[in-house]
Amino acid sequence: MTGRPPTERVRQAVGEEQRAEAPGARERILDATFALLAEEGRDAADMKRITEAAGVKASSVYWFFKDKDDVVLEAVGHGTLEWMRRKFPLPSAEGGLATAAFTLMRHLTDDFSERVDFWRIGLQMSLPRQGGTVARRVVEMRERSGEEVAAWWSAAEPRLDGGTAAALARLTMSAVGALLIARRADAGFPVRVEAERCGQALGELAGRLAGEPEELPAAAIAAAASSAAAASVTAPRPESDETGSRERILAAALAVLAEEGYRGATIARITRRAQVSTSSVYWVCDNKEDLVRQAVGEAADGWYSTVPAFLPLADPAAWPGYLGTGFERYLMANLSAPDFVLAGLQLTLDEHRDGPTAGYTLYRAIHGTVRERTARWLRTTALAGDPDGEQRAGHLALWTHALMDETFTQLAIARADSVPRRHVRMVVALLEALATRR
Repeated sequence: MTGRPPTERVRQAVGEEQRAEAPGARERILDATFALLAEEGRDAADMKRITEAAGVKASSVYWFFKDKDDVVLEAVGHGTLEWMRRKFPLPSAEGGLATAAFTLMRHLTDDFSERVDFWRIGLQMSLPRQGGTVARRVVEMRERSGEEVAAWWSAAEPRLDGGTAAALARLTMSAVGALLIARRADAGFPVRVEAERCGQALGELAGRLAGEPEELPAAAIAAAASSAAAASVTAPRPESDETGSRERILAAALAVLAEEGYRGATIARITRRAQVSTSSVYWVCDNKEDLVRQAVGEAADGWYSTVPAFLPLADPAAWPGYLGTGFERYLMANLSAPDFVLAGLQLTLDEHRDGPTAGYTLYRAIHGTVRERTARWLRTTALAGDPDGEQRAGHLALWTHALMDETFTQLAIARADSVPRRHVRMVVALLEALATRR
């Protein structure tokens, strides 16, 4: 059978064979495809490997699905629905706001140590900026989950208006995504402990919002957008053909990496994107791993120059408002270098079964330097005087940057080019609550 979808006549001709094989076949195909996506990425999910993994004939796949893209789309939806079946309905919102929110976050993340494929694959599939049916399916599923969480917050705290409950739901979903990113960035990050701490912080924040809806740290955020936009500088682009070949190849490598992940960033795709010959690529690099490392390093210079530094404060107690300014400027820096950030997220979310690649190692070092800078600032402000401040500053800095990256991810998925001010304020309020919990 060829790789092309069969005609209706062929589908009818093999119908009896499919019916004999049909019991459970569709679910086995979806399970096998989802497992391949989780282990090796979208490129690994070809028809031959899908049929082998599912234990079915190729004709069976075409009986249920039009082509590979259709299988992948349905497999992502299948994996998402499996997660939703495990998580919904949500636990009772009774028993006090703090206890209920604690239980909610523990419930949403209780299998993160073993099963994070839905969140990881969902993020990876929705990151490419050109979108597509898979990205739309992921967004639809996330919106449905968000509606359930918003209804839960309304039941947990009846004084919340609909808009605030929805905002809390977005924050809750962002926190779950941030926990995944933090765990992928640092295997030692205590997900369960931090998820429970986050649940308590969310309950505290919900109580504040129910009593004083506008009581959010906003000291310096209002003035941040214009100054951040003025300070944001896109990495320089080549201006002539003489100097442009290497830069064009590296830019193409970064763009393909941002869209396809490491395994999908093939030399063939990169040469097509850069519109150069294969020999031109190998003039720039020794191999694909070297090319990705160079692309990440080149883009990092421009991005790093726009990332805000957290400076010492005359009044350490004013840190929430200052963090809000920094958070917004950080998002603006990400928006000015989207391919670098998306490529870094792809590398973070990829499975590195043969060990981390040189590009990922470099990205982690760059990102780690920024986190360490934030941790030192938090140690002298939010956590000043805390006997466990050193370790907690590291965890809170990882929380901060994971929430920044998760927020940027949602901006990328929504194709947005501006910072969601209310969400930033909610995130900062959550970080403030996290910092004050001992």
